[in-house]
Amino acid sequence: MVRIAAPVLVPTGAQDPNSTPEMERAMAVAAPRTRLCVIEGHRHMVNPTEPGTVTEATEGWLAMPATAAEEARVR
Repeated sequence: MVRIAAPVLVPTGAQDPNSTPEMERAMAVAAPRTRLCVIEGHRHMVNPTEPGTVTEATEGWLAMPATAAEEARVR
């Protein structure tokens, strides 16, 4: 499995049948500094359907110091 060294934000809809939260958690394991953002009540393509929530999650993720990003790792 490929390991990703860069910090990664993984947004997904809680009801996404194409890219389920379980699938996103499995992908997030490949990146040691991942933050998973599951948006309740949404399906696929959360960026256009819930832009405010995605922007807020992105801004919070970008503001995290490297150590906090590592602590937010999805296992």
